[in-house]
Amino acid sequence: MIEMKTPDDGARRTTQRVAPELARTLIVAPHPDDDAIATGGLMQKVLASGGRLRILFVTDGESNPWPQRFQQRKIVITAADRAEWGALRRAEAICSLASLGVPSDTASFLGFPDQRMSSLLFSGDQRLPQRLVQEIEQFRPTLIAAPSKLDLHPDHRAISCFVHDAVKRAAVEHPALVTYVIHGGADDHRLSSRFELTAEERQRKRAAIACHVSQLALSRERFLAHARSSEMFYLPEDDLERPGRLRLWSGWMRHVFRVLFWWPKSEAAPVVADPDTPSERKARAAHV
Repeated sequence: MIEMKTPDDGARRTTQRVAPELARTLIVAPHPDDDAIATGGLMQKVLASGGRLRILFVTDGESNPWPQRFQQRKIVITAADRAEWGALRRAEAICSLASLGVPSDTASFLGFPDQRMSSLLFSGDQRLPQRLVQEIEQFRPTLIAAPSKLDLHPDHRAISCFVHDAVKRAAVEHPALVTYVIHGGADDHRLSSRFELTAEERQRKRAAIACHVSQLALSRERFLAHARSSEMFYLPEDDLERPGRLRLWSGWMRHVFRVLFWWPKSEAAPVVADPDTPSERKARAAHV
């Protein structure tokens, strides 16, 4: 059982306890690793309930220069380098899903340009919403988990706008839509549902995050801190304005500052006592 909130009479909201419909759950991830970070527990609960999963990776995360420079010891990153990095991150995503028991054929990599989703949004590019509409009409999800417009990362905010648009346009009974925030804080008043994770589910989620070896070199503590005791999802955001260019830029600057100079230590409690688990060592060995 989870707690759900639904809009009622403007700003006032009602709360009820309901069982979520997980029969067919569609997860939209801006980059490889966002699925494990935001929904690693949710995916386990879908499978445990006998439900079906569909995961869409919008970009390959190929424009990820600082981890790539650090690990490959190079300053200039070429187009070929980015393509190679994107292929690496796709492989890490498949490793991550496998650690959760998710078949690789549930995932699709859409190949949209990393760090450029806001440009596609402002230019009116319709390729992503059209693909999302197709996916929704074919898979007919009962639940969609997508990034939030309140996330600080511009790719997440732009993709959130595309998802909300696609849900409206899809010629199916509208599924339940929840949003998640990875970068930055969320508005607790918009909390829709909370999934409590068992110790075993948290360990599996941690192992799934640890498969993203390319991201742990510079951000290990920050990434593994997401293997917490619960996952929180928020209300649909049709009532929120589409973020403008200035808001996206300021959010990105806040995200960069947050990554470089500050991380809430209260969120960083490890799931297990040993920070170097066999699953993590196995994931690293696969990349040697």
